[in-house]
Amino acid sequence: MFALAISAALLAGGLRDVRLLVLPEEDATYTQLADPADRAEFERIFWARRDPDPATPANELQVAVARARARADALYTRSGLKGADTDCGQLLVLLGEPPEIAGREAQVHFDNAQAMLNTLVRGLEVFRAHREEVSRKHVKQVIELLSCASDDGSAAEPQVPFFWTVFA
Repeated sequence: MFALAISAALLAGGLRDVRLLVLPEEDATYTQLADPADRAEFERIFWARRDPDPATPANELQVAVARARARADALYTRSGLKGADTDCGQLLVLLGEPPEIAGREAQVHFDNAQAMLNTLVRGLEVFRAHREEVSRKHVKQVIELLSCASDDGSAAEPQVPFFWTVFA
């Protein structure tokens, strides 16, 4: 989990699900409250302070947090741990859904760890080869663009910084 100094009282209390939204000062105050009624009142005030529109009957942030926790449970739940209680789930609650997701999802089953490792190593090799090929092509194109004709019309040697020649 996150390496934040969160009190045991907060983790055991009603705000444990939104621990990343709790300020350190609020955590200290919550820890000092021994009476369950005082803690319940603190939690009511905690949500009231974060209500974006107090004129409405519902607290929109509290509703959004509940929706984000449900989404995190759907995305990140694993054996023995609800998705909203994982690091990824807590970030989803704190920051909301990302506006865009880059990449692709792979649903692959491996018979053993060695098969998975072999596949990962092969993927890295293909990535490196592709990256080196693209880098070489790009540097050659830049060198061609930097080539210029001399005053007499003949092609002059390109003036290329040394570090570019390493990739050529």
